[in-house]
Amino acid sequence: MIGWLSGILRGVEGERLLVETHGVGYEVRVPASVREQLPALGEPISLIIRTLFSEE
Repeated sequence: MIGWLSGILRGVEGERLLVETHGVGYEVRVPASVREQLPALGEPISLIIRTLFSEE
């Protein structure tokens, strides 16, 4: 599992972020409290990752 993700913020769409790390783009869902504190696009970002699974 991924526990930490650092990279460059490449996109924001609603609750989803796109973070580029070494040429790979990771899509991460974040709560409003995180979205309120985001850096500008193209700036570095570091996130602690909590993985949630659901059976739908």
